[in-house]
Amino acid sequence: MRREMRTVRADTRLSAFRRDFPPGSAERMVALDDAGRYAGLASVAEAHLETLGAERVADLLRLADRVLL
Repeated sequence: MRREMRTVRADTRLSAFRRDFPPGSAERMVALDDAGRYAGLASVAEAHLETLGAERVADLLRLADRVLL
């Protein structure tokens, strides 16, 4: 994984994520699980949309089934 890529915990509440990463601050974030392993990618723009049922970053993750080598 690129070292300059910013990360966020997958269990972070969307309200905190929105506060910490306003629109335009980044395109996407790498989400990490409790053990610090790759959990997927979170779109900053998508996180700022009102998505029914989404409460945490984990609810919006993409490419969670991909593995980084």
